[in-house]
Amino acid sequence: MARQQTSSEKYFRVYKATWWQRRQRDWWVFRYLFRIFWLWFTVGGKLRREKRRAAREGRVFYIDHIAGGGSG
Repeated sequence: MARQQTSSEKYFRVYKATWWQRRQRDWWVFRYLFRIFWLWFTVGGKLRREKRRAAREGRVFYIDHIAGGGSG
């Protein structure tokens, strides 16, 4: 039975790669990291502002209200 690849091996490693395959992998990693940073700045900033506002007002901060989940 063959060993299952980890997510790191699956997404970030290129075995016996040509120059073009390495560039494709590098571009994929760049887009992946850019997306993480973009979400951190946009959604994370919104969460941090709302958390500070809730703390100032003395109320409980529910992340579901920001994320769009929950029932109300």
